[in-house]
Amino acid sequence: MRLNLTVVDPARGLVEDVVLDADPASPVADVARALAAAAGTGPGTLHVDGTAVPGGQALADSALREGGVVSVGDPAGGLPAEPDGVVELRVVGGPGCGVVHRLRPGRATAGSGDADTVRLAGAATASGALLLDVDGSGAVLVGAPAGGARLGAGDADDADGEDPGGDPGDGVDLDAEPRPWPPGTPLRVGAVLLEVAVPTPPDAALQPTGDGTLDYNRPPRLLPREHSTRFRLPTPPAEPVRRPLPVIAALLPLVSSVAMVLYTHNPYFLLLGVLSPLALLGNTLVDRRHGRTSHRAQLAEHRARR
Repeated sequence: MRLNLTVVDPARGLVEDVVLDADPASPVADVARALAAAAGTGPGTLHVDGTAVPGGQALADSALREGGVVSVGDPAGGLPAEPDGVVELRVVGGPGCGVVHRLRPGRATAGSGDADTVRLAGAATASGALLLDVDGSGAVLVGAPAGGARLGAGDADDADGEDPGGDPGDGVDLDAEPRPWPPGTPLRVGAVLLEVAVPTPPDAALQPTGDGTLDYNRPPRLLPREHSTRFRLPTPPAEPVRRPLPVIAALLPLVSSVAMVLYTHNPYFLLLGVLSPLALLGNTLVDRRHGRTSHRAQLAEHRARR
């Protein structure tokens, strides 16, 4: 079993990185003596995350993990435990962006002073700039005894301490009277932008493997179905059908009119016979012109839909 560990001796101020190669069944007491000899620390009980590791426990069953920090004789050399609290005060903009402070129920102050519960950076942030009242459910009341804070403000500026400006009507100026501070609502004090949120406890499913590492059971990641889009382009309009000239229908009235003229000796029948073919020819030309116009309109509509 091979582990890379950082050994810390708070009494002597020693910090050493060592590589431990031991049998998984080795007692922790033997491991402690080997680590003390390798790192040059004094003998003592091993502590991981502030908890003493029993000397009679097997190495594979102990809290010693790959990449862990082991404090010898005093738990103060280990990694600090996750702070407790019912609400988080987050710096989301301006100087110190990314810092998270946990607040317990009770009264706290935030500012640039040494006596403030939460130290805020920025030259424009005064000492005791914010007064916070936190109850057991995580609800927060905030006030600004000296003013200079705005609840529901916009973005914070750079770390130069200048006022970010913005719309004067955006947000509410705070005074000594406490106001509710809902989670996710920004609060600007000086050049710092703050938010409060409910802490989220670690919920990773970790399982010791017996070789100094931890298995992480990540739930399966379900990918969304790929949606296939099927569409059909509109069918282009067909070419207009050219109708033939009605020759027989045009000549038949003319032949009949000639026969009537020969029979009655009245030339007006010939005029009627000539008008009938002219009317049929005119109708044919009008139909062809209308067909071409209608086809152009159908083509324009087809291009628009496509």
